[in-house]
Amino acid sequence: MKKSFTLAYCMMIILAAAVQAQELSFQHLAANVEQRLNSIFDLHAVIDLEIVQQGQVVITTFDLQSGKEQKLTRLEVLAPELAAGQIYLFDLENNQMSIYIPMAEQIILQPLAGAAGTFGLSLDFANMDQFLSLEDIKGEIEEVLTTEQGVTYKVKVTDLDQQALFLSSASTNPDLAVQYVWVDANFIPYRMEYYEGDVCLGKMLIREYELNAGITAEQLRTLPDVPVLQF
Repeated sequence: MKKSFTLAYCMMIILAAAVQAQELSFQHLAANVEQRLNSIFDLHAVIDLEIVQQGQVVITTFDLQSGKEQKLTRLEVLAPELAAGQIYLFDLENNQMSIYIPMAEQIILQPLAGAAGTFGLSLDFANMDQFLSLEDIKGEIEEVLTTEQGVTYKVKVTDLDQQALFLSSASTNPDLAVQYVWVDANFIPYRMEYYEGDVCLGKMLIREYELNAGITAEQLRTLPDVPVLQF
């Protein structure tokens, strides 16, 4: 009897959460995302990027570490094997980007300008808040899903002039462009997809993440001891 009551109680909580989620507007969802981002001091995540380039699907997996106070973001390529070990260090304070290339055993140092298009995307990996932000985005909640991890929101971006994540490299016909963003129960945008018609030309998935783990500047700045070329 006790187990039945507990199960019924849990179901009531889940249903109540689902109803409340259905009533949430996009503006309130975006505000919750911004509030959550403001509470993040550092982020560690594993990210998959899938981009169509010249008719070929290119999948890249990154290990991302970012510190807000340090103004540093570190991206290490985990896959594909040919590029594995490459490291990108975005330094907002010094306005520069360091790229470690294992095959050449050297580091390339260059201005940070243009870093948002490093991977042919409009994603600004150099700035954690901007990278995940829904601020000033026009959209609508298209679907609300209740999962074991909690409520997930599927958002359709209705004004791609504001933020077209994959448009810089993948676009072939912007008039057919549609973009979706998924937001999890922690109000973290964890999945983004760009379509032209029914064809998906770009995806980003935060496969796993950890917040406020105490990442230090030393951890972020550590690069192999190899020659540095400056441009």
